[in-house]
Amino acid sequence: MKPFPVIIAGPSGVGKSTIIRSIITEIPELKPFKTITTRPRRSNQEDRYSFINVDQFQGLIEKGELIEWAEVHGNFYGGLKKDVLEILNLGKFPIPINAVDVQGVKTYRQAFPNLLSIFISYGSLDELPDRIRATRPDATEEDIRTRMISAQKEMEAAKDFDFVVANPEGQLKQTLAKVRDIIKKRIRG
Repeated sequence: MKPFPVIIAGPSGVGKSTIIRSIITEIPELKPFKTITTRPRRSNQEDRYSFINVDQFQGLIEKGELIEWAEVHGNFYGGLKKDVLEILNLGKFPIPINAVDVQGVKTYRQAFPNLLSIFISYGSLDELPDRIRATRPDATEEDIRTRMISAQKEMEAAKDFDFVVANPEGQLKQTLAKVRDIIKKRIRG
């Protein structure tokens, strides 16, 4: 089996970070790589981000050091080529995994044709406002409206992914089981 990265994507508040945190404890072959971002750190922030300023981010773009990048809700996000390649160059394992913006999957697929991409969707878009409020307590109603509009557009991108897994409110265990099975099946070849 040739080494391959795993990309998890989906709209805001769908549970991407929660899924990755859980999956990496269940599948020891997975190794997360960080997302570079210009957005402010949240109080409940996990370690999967490196925070830099806009000038530093622009420098990474100019030097061609990012696999992909996107501006999302006024902030920049991207993945460093060297981080993914360092993991892949170790051989069959570990397998790099990260959550990326929906816009980034096509660029990742160009760089890594054997990419495994999993889109996480809501059970229903009606769940989104409550999920955003839970993960972003300082979100304004305007923030929520903006994220609702983005989520509707992002849901249309699901067709570009290898797998689509719904994560309805209250069914995280079932969602994790589906994602785990998809990844383990790919590992087994």
